[in-house]
Amino acid sequence: MAQPASAVDAVASPEAEATGRWGSLLECSLVVPFLTPLDADIACWFLGPEAERQRQVLYKRLTVLGSNLVIVLRSEDPCLLRMCLDFLLDQLSVVLQAMQHCCPRAR
Repeated sequence: MAQPASAVDAVASPEAEATGRWGSLLECSLVVPFLTPLDADIACWFLGPEAERQRQVLYKRLTVLGSNLVIVLRSEDPCLLRMCLDFLLDQLSVVLQAMQHCCPRAR
């Protein structure tokens, strides 16, 4: 299924860089490699609905590029960003375990 996440970065967003307001909008990007594009699509589908609850204070984007799931979180509140990232990682772990249990791959 998926390998461990390859990158987690908390940096100022391009918008914050352009306006010179470092720290006003934080961004966390996560790239999760999967074995196939279908696996990445399935994970994206399961992780997608959570974004709706915190739309006012958190921006969440899930994109599938090839067999990679790219996750971007943005918020002005570093505590909210951290809590949402923790929750997302927990959910990702559950999705990966379910995928491995339901769809084992020959190694």
